[in-house]
Amino acid sequence: MLKNADPDEMEKAILKVVEKGYYFSDNISMMVLQNLKKLEKTDTIFNPDFTERELQVLELICREYSNSEIAENMNISIRTAEGYRQKLIDKSGAKNIAGLVILALKYNWVSLK
Repeated sequence: MLKNADPDEMEKAILKVVEKGYYFSDNISMMVLQNLKKLEKTDTIFNPDFTERELQVLELICREYSNSEIAENMNISIRTAEGYRQKLIDKSGAKNIAGLVILALKYNWVSLK
């Protein structure tokens, strides 16, 4: 309940707590629902369906490998490495490589252990 609640709401809250053991004001309930909706949107945006190869490239990017180093490490062409890099950016919704790395670490898409 908000601290500026009126006496009627205070009475309602006391009765609900006695009856059910808890009380949430309408304002608090709305805030919780809005935050849950934001989390649902975040989950769908930040859980991209990466392939195993894309995750391998993502890990190398997070380890600061260049396109040529990724290509050499994975035995692919530099153009293919660039393509993977762009797909990762597109799928994740990141604006650039720095954003991609931040998202990858924040959401544990890769492990750098």
